[in-house]
Amino acid sequence: MPNRYTEDRDTLISFLDELNTVLQYEVPRFINNRMQSAYHGALEDLDQTKVIVSVVEKLKSDKHDNELKFYGLVGPQFHLKISVIEQVKERQQRYSSFPNVLKKLLELSAILLGSLSKIFPSIEALAEIVDLLASSISARKKLFN
Repeated sequence: MPNRYTEDRDTLISFLDELNTVLQYEVPRFINNRMQSAYHGALEDLDQTKVIVSVVEKLKSDKHDNELKFYGLVGPQFHLKISVIEQVKERQQRYSSFPNVLKKLLELSAILLGSLSKIFPSIEALAEIVDLLASSISARKKLFN
């Protein structure tokens, strides 16, 4: 029987899946050729450690609901956070060639990942990479130019 945070946990799982897609397909368009290998190596390393898979499995249970609530990852605080991310995601889909929109999406994602890492420390490495990418995007240049 679903509890009152099941839908929010499912939304967090979708967020992680969609972020993974953005990292796989959108971010590489803004990385110069010299850095492509390092970038894909880092993503492959995260994939091999099953960081996202591990957190997704843990989110399928209600075991961490109190912690998720404490860090604003379920309930009204989460609804605000995810609605802001959804608005930026819609803009990113419309204006995918604009690096500043992707930058904002990554910045907001890093905030949510930072909160998640307080409960699931294994996601900290992903949070750091997303934060690094967000900090590196320039409106005029490809990453790491």
